[in-house]
Amino acid sequence: MAQPRYLPHIFSNEAENYIATTAVDSVFLVEVDIRHFHVPNNQPRYKEMCKNVYTSISDRVLPKPPPENETGSPSKASKTNQSDGPSASRGKGKKKGPSTTTSKEMESSTSELAPETEPKQKPQPEPKQGLPMNITQGTRQRQATGFVIARRANIIKILTCAHIIEDVYTKDKHEVTLQELNAAFTFDVQCVHQERRLLATPSPLPTSRRLRSLTNAMVVAIDTSKDLLVLQVNADDILLSNSQTCTCEHAPINIALAPPRIREKVMLLGWPPQRSESSTEGCVSYLKRTYDAVCDIDFNVKGYTMRLMEVSGLVCGHGYSGGPLLNNEMEFVGIYHGTIEMKGYSVSLGDIRRFLAQFEVVVDFARFFFILIYDKDY
Repeated sequence: MAQPRYLPHIFSNEAENYIATTAVDSVFLVEVDIRHFHVPNNQPRYKEMCKNVYTSISDRVLPKPPPENETGSPSKASKTNQSDGPSASRGKGKKKGPSTTTSKEMESSTSELAPETEPKQKPQPEPKQGLPMNITQGTRQRQATGFVIARRANIIKILTCAHIIEDVYTKDKHEVTLQELNAAFTFDVQCVHQERRLLATPSPLPTSRRLRSLTNAMVVAIDTSKDLLVLQVNADDILLSNSQTCTCEHAPINIALAPPRIREKVMLLGWPPQRSESSTEGCVSYLKRTYDAVCDIDFNVKGYTMRLMEVSGLVCGHGYSGGPLLNNEMEFVGIYHGTIEMKGYSVSLGDIRRFLAQFEVVVDFARFFFILIYDKDY
């Protein structure tokens, strides 16, 4: 009879060290760039094809310019739409809202125009802000975290977030195909073992200036409305250096049999820029928030429909997106989506299961079908 593997309790320092240092072997840096910028000039037809695909995607999701009248200036109707619409004050996505005028300014201006006998209106609460996202045509070298969820023979599948390519979709426009993504973008990954070797090698260059060897990957599954994306790479091609491949296992991280309990402690592994093997912790405060409960509906510019697991304490910056949230059995219970209103949110376990079942991205069929049959949350 097989002996159960030893796993320390998560509330001990020994357990935190065990989980963080063991599961990190399956964590990857994911980098995306625009393909036609990297095609050599001696391949003009291929370069033009990639550029046309990227332009086609951008044209499909970017808002159309306002119609012009005979004099060449925007019509009155278009001017009204520009000033009244939610997108008029968004700029580059840092601060998004229905209007640039605050509720206090609106209250003061209204009170000046109203008769003195008319009672003042009660100021409305500010709407909750969502993730700082917008259409980002031309944005290059976007980074996120990914982790191994399946392996068959030498084929490794890595789960990450879809918003690493957020300029290919927007609200009500989620029809991008795998062929378009692989033609318009380059998807590359780097394992933690290469980063360890690089940091251990003496060099006069600072860490951020040292050259990394990235391994090409391809998208094999995506659901932009759930912020989920799966990359595929051959294990024999994962680079350890420019001329050597990595021979480490890169074992899959198992999906949890059940979602975590409220107030349960979870650990997030991530790869922010230049900071591999990063980890942080938080406590689950809610399992399945709807997106409109987390932020105002006008801020959901990407049309996300997944349920979100709310985790107090996980206020993480750029690069953590796509990282696994692990329970005390070193199983993943969510994938990090982002920070909203100073709380961390991940895609719920139920949405991840449905996504993996739809695209048949599983490694242990017996385990997965046990989940489908016996877990009511699915």
